[in-house]
Amino acid sequence: MTTEIRIAPDQTVSTHWIGEKGRGSLFQCMAGGNCDHANCLDLDGLLEVVICAKLTPFPVPGFTASREHTLEVCRSEGWVAKIFPPDHPIRQRSLGEVRKAMVYECGDSCGGPTDSWLKWLADRAQQATAVA
Repeated sequence: MTTEIRIAPDQTVSTHWIGEKGRGSLFQCMAGGNCDHANCLDLDGLLEVVICAKLTPFPVPGFTASREHTLEVCRSEGWVAKIFPPDHPIRQRSLGEVRKAMVYECGDSCGGPTDSWLKWLADRAQQATAVA
């Protein structure tokens, strides 16, 4: 791979091109935005991405009710805590490691459900922060 995802001391992630100059990649293009989105979410938010992408991989475009409903079910049923309890191995990882793994997962799906859920939940988190 010609792109590295690096973890900063504050647990944010960023992309670094290590390939030949002038030889970009699709992963590199997507990874920058996915790093920004992953940096907006805490661990539970990232785990919600995983669950929601499995529950409703491709919500009908233009209808936010489908995404809203999936997220509401995930939260009301407490699925993050049920699927990823305190002793789950992912909870032993640093936030930066989980963010980095999420960026790679999004790059592997290349337009699949994980990256769209990551962007949507990051946008929601930013809106909530702006209102607060």
